[in-house]
Amino acid sequence: MTYIIEEVQSSNGISFIKWFKKTDGSLIEHIKVNIQTVKVPCELTDKISYILYDPNKKPISSAFQYLNYEISELSPNSIEVAMIALKLLYSFLLLNNVDIHSISMENIRQLKNFLYGVNHEGYDLVFKNLTKRNSDTLNMYFGVYRKYLKYLSIKESAFYSKTINSNSKSNSGFLAHAKRVQQEKYNISERATPESTVVPMYISVADFKKILKVIRGQYSLREEIIVRLMFECGARIGEVLGLTLEDIEVHSKTINIEGNDQDSFGTIVIRNRVSDKDYQLAKTCFTPKNKEDYSHKIYLTEKKGFQNIYPSIDLIERIEQYIEQTHGRMSKTKRANYLSSARADNVTNLDSVESEDNYYIFLNKNGTSLSIDGWNKVLRGIFTKCGLKIDRNVRRNNLSHRFRHGYAMFLIKYQNASHLDVMYALRQTSLQSVLYYFRPTIEDKYKANQDSTNYMHRIIPELKEG
Repeated sequence: MTYIIEEVQSSNGISFIKWFKKTDGSLIEHIKVNIQTVKVPCELTDKISYILYDPNKKPISSAFQYLNYEISELSPNSIEVAMIALKLLYSFLLLNNVDIHSISMENIRQLKNFLYGVNHEGYDLVFKNLTKRNSDTLNMYFGVYRKYLKYLSIKESAFYSKTINSNSKSNSGFLAHAKRVQQEKYNISERATPESTVVPMYISVADFKKILKVIRGQYSLREEIIVRLMFECGARIGEVLGLTLEDIEVHSKTINIEGNDQDSFGTIVIRNRVSDKDYQLAKTCFTPKNKEDYSHKIYLTEKKGFQNIYPSIDLIERIEQYIEQTHGRMSKTKRANYLSSARADNVTNLDSVESEDNYYIFLNKNGTSLSIDGWNKVLRGIFTKCGLKIDRNVRRNNLSHRFRHGYAMFLIKYQNASHLDVMYALRQTSLQSVLYYFRPTIEDKYKANQDSTNYMHRIIPELKEG
């Protein structure tokens, strides 16, 4: 008897796993494995509920509590990833008659095959229409499973098994002295796929000069400010598009910068709002579910509810200039669009949230807030005019993320910043996450080796003799 496993995405957004059994050439649907995932909007609260249903159409209680309460402060994208991961886990457990409390290393080997879409050795299973996943996705799902098992108070599992490796780690720079450090590694973690180890391009200083020249010659102040926020400050495009008028703060206070007194400085506050669209959300900040969350302790705590970045006073002045030009006088139609579609929640005056006017800073030509699709179209045009390569097979905001990579590489190449310095500058929460941004190109590696060789030849001129 052969069992056929198929992943189905229905027209109404319900995703589920089907299990058929094939006998004498005929297919009979077996409803045992029918784990469904749905998102249900609530008209009263604008809140989305994430639900996993078992084969009997009954919600899986622990998964419901976990998705809608335990990790509710995460971004919608993160919650959806967790929901998909749990759907696949529960489908696998049912397929193989495995209890979630007693998952073994052999079960995990089978789970990996299931997630990759590879047939189990010795089993009559055939996978059909399963989503193709790489090792990075599997490792992300394994992280979800560990957190979920801990939520279930499962203290022992093969998912937790670790080994300690001794690795070399550079303090700073391309060829800085490396020291041996002990790092823990989960035994079930998969090696990176070849595709994920290909070094992505980042915006170099030379690239950015080209971009700035094209923008100043053919585009507007809006485009210059956006790329500068990403390249000079390491801001993510979602953080930029989610900025509102009240997020720009100018302080009349004298500070000393490299021996020079400066009588004012600016702060940009990055945070999330209920009024934000998905593409306007700040990835690492608390995501409020309703307006009452604006007074929540987490929302008002730096590094949890909000983060600060400190641009140059020149960039702050350009932002203020853009606001004055764009949010000032406009046509009647454009003003109507602005009032209805560019409005954002006010969170700095909680006593009068409803009455205070606040608007998203970056607007399109119609007076509404700039969308990610609109920005991507503009940025692709800029890249094309600069002669920069555009990979059309990558996710849609990848071009913008090259600026954040460029900021990280600038810190490393030109300021010899340590990994810790880069972590603080990028507002990351761990040193491991910084390594994602350390992606030298072949040219970078060649130059680093040539610089080392040239220095060695100056110290040991005999190397060039004979």
